[in-house]
Amino acid sequence: MYCKYCGTEVSPSHIYCAGCGAPVSAERSVPLTPEVIVAERPAVHVKEEPKTCLILAIVFASVGLIPFINMLLLPPAIVLGIVGLFTGRRVGLKVTTAIILTISLIVSVFWMVPFFSDLDSEDRGEWHIDYELDEFERPVEMDYMTNTEAFEGKIKEISGEYDLEAYVIVHRDGVDLQLHRYHGGPIRVQEYTVFNVTFLDENGTKHYTTATMDPEDESMHLADWMLVELLKTNETVQVYVAEQENDEADTYLFTAVRGNFNDVYHDYYQGVFISAA
Repeated sequence: MYCKYCGTEVSPSHIYCAGCGAPVSAERSVPLTPEVIVAERPAVHVKEEPKTCLILAIVFASVGLIPFINMLLLPPAIVLGIVGLFTGRRVGLKVTTAIILTISLIVSVFWMVPFFSDLDSEDRGEWHIDYELDEFERPVEMDYMTNTEAFEGKIKEISGEYDLEAYVIVHRDGVDLQLHRYHGGPIRVQEYTVFNVTFLDENGTKHYTTATMDPEDESMHLADWMLVELLKTNETVQVYVAEQENDEADTYLFTAVRGNFNDVYHDYYQGVFISAA
């Protein structure tokens, strides 16, 4: 008989195999040839490499290079890529996936930042017609037009620089500027104050005027209609305000955006107003 572990011929009277030392058993009576060893060796199932995730990540990320489509395909490409990078074993495929995902991310940022900036710019360029309110918060027959979202800017003080929110108010008697600290109340003065106001149009030309403000007012009144005329022909107008004859006073800088100004202005002076409640 033969040892079932190594194939060495052993005597039935032996307790252990002289070849490998295994206990002798009478189960096998034929030699254990290499073919028999291979045939009886248990099948080893090698887990298939999870390369599908990497391939899908590459496909999604590649198609995601197309503008706006990347916002739909890039998130699943990132998820699949991460799964594939941690579970895959093919170095070349993992490197390719990482490179394409990185390129797709850069392209996505390149396309999405201007896209959302444009959305923000459109919001800040919206104008509407509204009514002033009385002491009971009821609309009164004193209509005006103004920007819906605050124009953003900066307040420069001796102590530092702070965020500014600005509203341009166009009414029957002229144009006012209402300036606020960011998420704060309107800026006021302690006494009657005259301001120098400079407008910078898109051609880089400066235009000068003045504005006045009383202590009881919440906005400063421009001396003329220059800002209205500039907004009619410029997409943006930079506005710089500084107290007259006071170099140590605060200064204010913001950018007014035209947006739908011309349409609302036309309706306002053609008598197309919101009805007072």
